[in-house]
Amino acid sequence: MLWYRRLGRPAENIVTHFEKENVGLCFTRQLLGDKWQNVFVTDTIIDGCTVSLKSREWTYIAPLYFYNGKEHKDMLELEFTDKGAKYANFSQNFIQNYIKKLKFEPTPEEILAYIYAVLHSASYRTKYIEFLKTDFPAVPMATNEAQFRQYASLGQQLIDLHLLKNVPDDADIRVSLGGVDGFFTIKSISHRGEMLYLETTEGKTIAYSGVPQAAYDFEIGSYRPIEKWLKYRIKDRVTLDIADLNHLKQMLIAIKQTIEVMAEIEKVGELSQR
Repeated sequence: MLWYRRLGRPAENIVTHFEKENVGLCFTRQLLGDKWQNVFVTDTIIDGCTVSLKSREWTYIAPLYFYNGKEHKDMLELEFTDKGAKYANFSQNFIQNYIKKLKFEPTPEEILAYIYAVLHSASYRTKYIEFLKTDFPAVPMATNEAQFRQYASLGQQLIDLHLLKNVPDDADIRVSLGGVDGFFTIKSISHRGEMLYLETTEGKTIAYSGVPQAAYDFEIGSYRPIEKWLKYRIKDRVTLDIADLNHLKQMLIAIKQTIEVMAEIEKVGELSQR
């Protein structure tokens, strides 16, 4: 359905599509293991290890829109003379055999949101696990408008959360600065109960309350986002400030909400394809 590209070093025919407003679906073609969670979304260019660091689980990206592109022999032949020309990144086969046969007219954003929701369905991931191990994820497309829009609505919530847009407040997640004022670096982290502790090199302790184990352990691809974000900053001795602590809080809320939205997706039920 979507034209995609394997990411190595940045190539003009990918980077150009993210010079203007866009969103891209990130996924892998192979799976090493028995648990598939290799999907994410981005509004900027990424690298080949964004979803997973495991060998052969290379990240591919499919932009929702491409700019001033032309289809040629089922592939995309791109030109960049007018970067303002915007086209939905759907194949003619998908347009003719799905979109034009619907009794309703979803927007490109709704179609992407629907796909994103399905890829976050625990039932889908279990049912198609053997296929997901060896090929790109194939998404069953609903023809029932009510069900399509239920999935699309939940998928859009996930997209917004994962792009850290419109992240709701969470009164349970609170930050105690422990005397930190200004810049600091983290020496170590620990999670106990629903408390996340950041020990600074200055001997102070920053504490986040309301962080359940499920949120701390939540995985995307081969990563635990919270642990990865913190450990890379410990490893590289990155200097942080209060804005970084707020960013981490937004990540924690987004993950908690993701777990809740994924539970809602399961309540929608089996896809109606006829």
